[in-house]
Amino acid sequence: MSRQFWITGLLIVSLLANALIVGIVIGRSGSPAKTDPPPPINIEQPNRPVSPELRQYLREVTRDIGREMRPKQQAHRSAQQELRRAFNADPYDHMAMVEALDIFQQTEADMRATLQSLILERMEDATPQQRRALAWLALRGNRSRGRDERRPRRQGRFQDRRVEQRP
Repeated sequence: MSRQFWITGLLIVSLLANALIVGIVIGRSGSPAKTDPPPPINIEQPNRPVSPELRQYLREVTRDIGREMRPKQQAHRSAQQELRRAFNADPYDHMAMVEALDIFQQTEADMRATLQSLILERMEDATPQQRRALAWLALRGNRSRGRDERRPRRQGRFQDRRVEQRP
């Protein structure tokens, strides 16, 4: 074997050894190992089993909030119907559309503000576990789990057939 072959082989082995040593030195010279911080509390979707006491508390709270929110929800639904009528009006009335949209937005904002104030009233006397559940309710809103949260609506060729074409 030639001398150049051995020199090339030793050079490659030397470079690999140096790279390994440099990697080890850089790896150890970093910050010391820290303990991981505790996982953040997931208030968006409680995935742990709920105790019977907390479940009963949430039932009572949602029942009370539901009673107080019912008139506002009915007003919001009627505003939504008026908005649909304004959208579907055959001779388009711009002022009726603007008014219906304004009323719809006001009822929606009023519902959200009422819901949040009702939840905040109950947070004062709540335990930390109850506060987490109430925070989940506040972020979730007053809606039930609808189609949008389960899966998106199917897009396809049949959807275009529902739209009427006007000349």
